[in-house]
Amino acid sequence: MKLSLSIAFNYHDSSVTLADERRVLLVLEAERYFQEKKKRCSRSEMNALIRVALTSIGATEGDITHVVLATLENAFLPLSERYTRYLGRRTTRILGTKRSVTIVNHHAAHAGMVFAFPPKPTLISSCDGGGDSGERNEYFLSNGAELRKVASHNASAITAKLYDIVSQYLYGSIRCEGKLMALAAYGTAQKDDLLILRRALVLSTGTYNQCFQYMDAHAQKVRGLAATDPILAANFAAATQRFFEEERMNDLHRVMKRHNHVQRLLLVGGAALNITLNSRIREAFPHLEVAVPPCCDDTGQSLGDRKSTRLNSSHTDISRMPSSA
Repeated sequence: MKLSLSIAFNYHDSSVTLADERRVLLVLEAERYFQEKKKRCSRSEMNALIRVALTSIGATEGDITHVVLATLENAFLPLSERYTRYLGRRTTRILGTKRSVTIVNHHAAHAGMVFAFPPKPTLISSCDGGGDSGERNEYFLSNGAELRKVASHNASAITAKLYDIVSQYLYGSIRCEGKLMALAAYGTAQKDDLLILRRALVLSTGTYNQCFQYMDAHAQKVRGLAATDPILAANFAAATQRFFEEERMNDLHRVMKRHNHVQRLLLVGGAALNITLNSRIREAFPHLEVAVPPCCDDTGQSLGDRKSTRLNSSHTDISRMPSSA
């Protein structure tokens, strides 16, 4: 048996994928095995997860012939070796064995999910709250045979970082984006709240400290409010959802004008979990197939990084780097 092993650590939702030369055999999410929601693995925990995955399909470490690593927070690599714009080569030690591995950029791994769909010209929008080197909003094109990153930089584009900032501010805790999205349904976007958000370029370009300082200066009335009285916080949640939808739609229209030949729009990254926004996108582009993979967020990173190794060779930055310990 010849196996490809794909690994994703991330800030949360660590996972591994095993595939043979014909098909994907297993995707194992760390939270399912360790029974810890949104589990982020340490290096030793990832080695344990890989062994569990191998055992579950009746394979051994010796069956692994190829290894792919998603770069974000990958504990098998030192910080200096984690970044690549597209694909790269590194050497590291996994399961006690020194191996040559392929590394894949975080957003390229998200975009690799396009190969799970029937081939057709596709624009992939990968938008989330964090990525390699602060990348949060990236676009790719695929013709079904390859994947190519396209120039689409918009420094002021609102990304899922907005949801991260506002949800932390309202709930006083991390990873409350889903709660904020649900809470928005109970409120009505108010003009003053929308104005606060629309003036806040810092929410897309600033550091987290700068973002929270802005919120303290302009929206302190809602600090921690969702944790104590969520109904009172619902209007600000609704304003956040509305503003997020407006900004994402503006950015998608901007990019789509340059790539109007595509037949499918694929949404990946954490922002693709926003069902209300997804419905609005589908209505705005009735001529397109608008698709969202079932594991569109970081839970699909190890599966996506395995598929994204089909990235157009003219856009790779393969390099030989010093070995990891």
